[in-house]
Parts: sequence; C-alpha cells; structure tokens
Amino acid sequence: MSSIRDLIRKPTVVVGLNDKLSSVITSMREGRVFIAPVVNDNNKLVGILSYRELLRRRVPINSKASSVMSRPFSISESSSFERLIIKLHETKAREVPVVDDKNNLVGIIRRIDVINSIAPSLPKVDVSRAMSSPPITIGSNENVATARWLMVKHGISLLPVIQDGKLIGMITLTDLVEKIFYASTPRRARRGEVEGEEEKILAAPVASVMQEAATIDKSRPIADAIEKLNKHDGLIVTGDGVVGVLTGSDIVRLYVESSKVSIPITARINDVQDKYLRQMIERAVNNHLEKIAKITDIIDFKVDIRAKAMGNNDKRTRYEVAVRLKDSNNSFSVTSNGWDAVETIKDAMETLLKRVERSMDRMRSIKRREERPSE
Repeated sequence: MSSIRDLIRKPTVVVGLNDKLSSVITSMREGRVFIAPVVNDNNKLVGILSYRELLRRRVPINSKASSVMSRPFSISESSSFERLIIKLHETKAREVPVVDDKNNLVGIIRRIDVINSIAPSLPKVDVSRAMSSPPITIGSNENVATARWLMVKHGISLLPVIQDGKLIGMITLTDLVEKIFYASTPRRARRGEVEGEEEKILAAPVASVMQEAATIDKSRPIADAIEKLNKHDGLIVTGDGVVGVLTGSDIVRLYVESSKVSIPITARINDVQDKYLRQMIERAVNNHLEKIAKITDIIDFKVDIRAKAMGNNDKRTRYEVAVRLKDSNNSFSVTSNGWDAVETIKDAMETLLKRVERSMDRMRSIKRREERPSE
C-alpha cells in the first residue's frame, strides 16, 4: 500500500473551540472514539481532545475545548503507508487526524483499520510473541484513583484486576474517563453504574467499575487476537495465570519489528543489567516519546544511559543520561545524571519534551504572522 487514502474515514466527532467538554465526552462515548480533532471556524486543525490527556489532567466538565485541548498531531493525506505506521508506532494513538497541505481537517484514520489491513502481512506467530509482559496489574480492593495513577504513570490503557491471585476483570482507560467525567454530569442512573461525585468515584474500589475481562491464551495465533481487538480495547493474555496484555500498539510494534519499516530511534542501555529496571527505563522513554511524536515528526532519536560505580567504599551507582533528537526544524540535546536510573531518564526526557514544545510554539507563532494579511 503506497498511500493512506483508502483508510481515511469521516470523523465521528469534530469539536469546535467553544464546545463544552460535557457534550464532547457524551459524543465521544456514543461514537466509541478516543480522540476528537478540534478545529477553528475555517476547519483548520488546532488541537486534540483525547481520553488519555483528559484522564491525566482532570479538567472541569464545563470547560471549553479551547482551554483543555492538547497540541494537535496529524498525518498528511499524501503521506506514505510507512509514514502512517511510524506515526502510529511512535504515538501509540488509536486514531490519527488527517489533514491536507493547508492543515484543513480531511478525516481520521483508526488504528484498528490499519491493523486489519496489515494482518495478512504479519508473521504467523502466537500471541506470546506480541504481548507486553510482564503486565501491570491492580488488586480488586484498590481504588479507582490508584488505577488512574498507574495508567498515567506507565502510559498504559488496560489493567487486569486481580483478587486472591486470580483474574476477576479488567479496567480500561475508557472505563476510567467515562466513569470519572460522568460522575460530574447530571443524568438518570443506569443499572450497574456508580453514581456520585468525582471524589466518590476515585475512592471507589476498582471492582465496582471494572468490566468482564477479555482474554486470550498466549498460545493462540495472532489472527485470533486481531479478531478480538476489533471488539475490545485490549486483551489480557493468560497462560499460567495472567502473563501479559495485548493492545493495538503491540500489533503495530510486531509489524514494525517483522518488516522493513525504519524507525528512527536508538536506545543504548546496555550498562543496565537488571531486567526489571531496563523495562522501567524503556517505559519512561516510550511514554515521553509518545508525547513528542504527537507534536513533531522525529527524524532521529538516540538515548545513551551509562552506569558508573563510585568505587572505594561507596557501593552506589550513578547514572549518566544523554538524549539527542532531531526533527524537521531543529536538533536537541539534553544530559542528566542522578542516583536513580528511572528518575534520571525521566528528568532528561521531560526537559527534552519542554524544549521541543517551545520550539514548536515558536514555529507556529512565526507561521501565524506570515499568514496574517498585510495592512
């Protein structure tokens, strides 16, 4: 597939700058969409409303879209299929807005449609080859606020719910956003839904808002998983207990790893030997890269983490982190050091993110001035 035009759909929800969040959330829930493009009066894409950002920021339900939207990300309607795959892989977005060469909103592309189109090209492997493992889980008696914190911290969208060592359900990012925001929206009670103020929802046990677990055995073929992902936000992978989770992002990653798609990301973390620590570092890097990829096209990215033993009687290890990123406008370089590997990488990536954001803000300001009609 050389272009992406066949995958473009008409957006189910398009948001105006003055639209209230309460009505937008209702439309997103009814349309089963996770990302809503925000446009101005001229149909220019100016922002994004996403479930993930709404969960992270906890904004008032009566806010206007203009005050709560995130920076826009998109893909050009003339982009190649490979560029679309890279965008989905880097942003982990479920939907990507499509624009023309003048930034007019053309449509939207759903990740699941892309997955269905690449399914015949995927390697004939079982689910264990694609799943994310080990899974982050939550106990049934933990509260909703803890589930929210775990999802925001780790950049995940699905939590298996465990009770006495057994899987009893799952909670998704969609569940949390809709429950939390609907708690602030006057409505008629529906059976099975938790009612009350936002604080009551956050304090409620996860078991009161979870849904039935959508599962798949780790030995099943990946084609079976894709069929289920057309109906569910994500799947819990079982084997000897809960062994992983599988979402659309994992399928895209499998395609990237098994094809000739070139991803401009290099990570050198060989100095970190502990497997769990490496996984935590990779999650921290990927969480920030996801945010950066939503505001600029990454041409090249490298991260280098070195561990240095202090020596003598000091048994502590100090970590030095260097990150470098190049986009179509600038090159960025950040260094950081500290005693905690994960916090050090987070500090470096957060600094990098802020620098990229400032650069993009300057570019947009220059573009607006250039487009302003002369007196």
